[in-house]
Amino acid sequence: MSSFHSITKDREASKFLLKTLDMPDLNVGLALDLGCGSGSDSLELLRQGWQVTSIDKSEEGINFLKAQVEDDDSIEIKNTSFEDMKLLKNNYDLIYSRYALSFCQKTNWQSVWKEIKESLKSGGMISMHLFGINDGFKNSKRHGDMTFFSKDDIKETLKEFKIIFEHEDEHDAKSAVGQMKHWHVFTIVAQKV
Repeated sequence: MSSFHSITKDREASKFLLKTLDMPDLNVGLALDLGCGSGSDSLELLRQGWQVTSIDKSEEGINFLKAQVEDDDSIEIKNTSFEDMKLLKNNYDLIYSRYALSFCQKTNWQSVWKEIKESLKSGGMISMHLFGINDGFKNSKRHGDMTFFSKDDIKETLKEFKIIFEHEDEHDAKSAVGQMKHWHVFTIVAQKV
């Protein structure tokens, strides 16, 4: 069976990322792509003039991205987990995460979120997908004790942010590797105040 990273290495940038980048209050600057995978969204950020820091714990995904940006000094690539990453405070204009942050282990969520929040500049934007409490991954032990969110959890997580866009969706569809699952996802854009 092909790996997630080999399957997704040639996928297009997320439509949600493209919508985020079109927001009128967002100025091109320094972006953090959390859980960058094989790098399709990082590459789009680069194409649109951003300086990019890309983080993923998968060496396979990181290697796919590195192969496409060998001599580009506009990107910094880090092979680390969310739990082990160290971010500069007040550094990023945009933080983006495509379905990745919920893979943070539940026991570490608060410290990881604090690290993320403190790395975002005042007025900066975070654009992310978080898995809801009804998501099919909740019944899977493959990824460990992931972090899932209720509406109240989302409200608490974003209490220091101005919500620009929030949408909750539940549906059944295939995952990137072709397996059917129940999706429960919060799609969010929020601005740090």
